Amino acid sequence: MKKSRLDGTDWHFRPDHPPAFGCADCYLQSTCGGLRVKGAALDCQRFCCHKADCQLVCFNSPINYAKRLQEIGGFDLANIQGCDPVRFERIRGYAPLFHHAYSRKEAFVGEVAAVSLYELLTRDGSPKYFSRDDVVRNFRISPDAKLIVSGVHEDRFLERVWASPHRTSIALMLKSIGVAIFTPPNFSVYNNVPRPENLYNIKRIGLISREFLAAGVPTALHVNACTDTDYDRYYAFLLARPEFEAISFDFITGPGYPSRMWWHIRKLIEIKNKLPRQMQLVLRGGTQALNALSGAYSHIVVIDSDPLHRALHRQRMIFGNDGRMRIVKNPLAEGVPVDQLVVQNVAAAKLRFEYSMQNPHIARYLKRRLPPANYADDKSRQLDLLTNSRDFKLRVGSVNTQRVISTSKSKRTAEVEQTTKEIAKATAMPGGSPKS
Repeated sequence: MKKSRLDGTDWHFRPDHPPAFGCADCYLQSTCGGLRVKGAALDCQRFCCHKADCQLVCFNSPINYAKRLQEIGGFDLANIQGCDPVRFERIRGYAPLFHHAYSRKEAFVGEVAAVSLYELLTRDGSPKYFSRDDVVRNFRISPDAKLIVSGVHEDRFLERVWASPHRTSIALMLKSIGVAIFTPPNFSVYNNVPRPENLYNIKRIGLISREFLAAGVPTALHVNACTDTDYDRYYAFLLARPEFEAISFDFITGPGYPSRMWWHIRKLIEIKNKLPRQMQLVLRGGTQALNALSGAYSHIVVIDSDPLHRALHRQRMIFGNDGRMRIVKNPLAEGVPVDQLVVQNVAAAKLRFEYSMQNPHIARYLKRRLPPANYADDKSRQLDLLTNSRDFKLRVGSVNTQRVISTSKSKRTAEVEQTTKEIAKATAMPGGSPKS
């Protein structure tokens, strides 16, 4: 049976894993950092598909490899030119994402709203709008709302922007509509592809981010990584480029997988703690991550399409006093717009955001983390109290008067507690007190 990349055997999880043997002689070793995965791999060519028409940046496709390398000027981020900073107002809050105005009749009134970059472009990558009024009218959002434009999407849309000859016009459009923050295309960084493909996409993220920032658009550097070295390179780039005052990250794809999420959270906290300046953090999804990230970042804005999506499916979001979100059916008569339902859903999502920001429970969420696969035939699985597996052999003890089942501490529990201490240490001030 073909293994999914979410099985965990291809994940670079910890730096203490030994590097693959073939990485020692690779000329990209200093830039890449080497392959450190749980599965068997001589080097990253294990992930080569060996297809004649493959377009990945791979050693086995020398012509395509040379073209891509020349296109970006090498994999090193240090040769990306600096530019002047673009001042913007820091944002803290929840930004509902509006893809369109279907089934709505009134403009959404809110402090912050978000739209997708690709809804502002034509099929050839040229701009559709050049005024704020046009965007407000077509997406039915408040003219006074702070507007965030998100570049997170599927690869085919990202490539459309990269290949577009109209990027200067796109930057002009973003300035004309008064964008508060722009997050650039999130070129994919996968675990199960040859590493040159990842290095190519990381360089493209840096290049296109700098391009829009230099054009006067308040741009966040999108962080997309799968190894410790990738995160180290982003940190070195941000340290050398103080003009970047915001970073973005998306948890709606691979990084949002439960047993992988906390590794990314820890790396984002490390970047923030090592940088000598405050950073704006823009998240696409990842409400579960707010509990830990709120201790490090004082300005976080979450972009989420769930309120609109639920409303279009005639569902209402209800945030309860227990800190949980419930979804209930909310039928509407035929032809009735969903404006009021969108407002209710956004209000519930904002309550969940504020609750997560004010009630961090790092240890609790870490203990619910899915265990990573240790062998090629293992799959990450839901953590259940009565699970009897190789990693979780729970021996049920006596039941006390409070109806609490006592269990013995497993090796995995000790590892989780150690990770909890690392997160708590990373989110603490140098003096030992927690960050505000």
